[in-house]
Amino acid sequence: MKGKYVSFSAITLLFIVLLLGVIPQKTYAASFTKILQNGESLRIINKSSESHKLSFEGTYDFAQYDARGNVEGYGKDETFSSRWISAGGSIVVTKTGNGMVQVTGPYDGFTVTNRENPALFTYTLAPGASMEATYTGTSYASVSMTGKYDFALYNSSGEL
Repeated sequence: MKGKYVSFSAITLLFIVLLLGVIPQKTYAASFTKILQNGESLRIINKSSESHKLSFEGTYDFAQYDARGNVEGYGKDETFSSRWISAGGSIVVTKTGNGMVQVTGPYDGFTVTNRENPALFTYTLAPGASMEATYTGTSYASVSMTGKYDFALYNSSGEL
């Protein structure tokens, strides 16, 4: 009886050793952490087939997109501690406010790259000045304005 038990343990141990040899070992951590300083931006793409959560610390602007590149949402000077990114979706984050912004998420779920352009376009006009902006997206998106202003909105044919 004792010999069978030892033999079974040796077979089990051999199986575990063989199994570990077949499973690829990861050479990176389970999660990533990126720290942004003033004006720095990241583009974070969910490369998996399911939604994943990102955790945030600090104050940031963001623009979030679905898998087709359509705007799902955006915000200025946000302090939410987490956001869910849909499968194939992405988010652009730009550090604002004091201190730093720290972003953490699962390494296997995301591709993270630095980005030169900020998450949101902000433009300040002097009194009496004008600007023109053309939307190049394929779905609807909104524009927020503050202060006292006049504006005209044109369709794709250039008509009011």
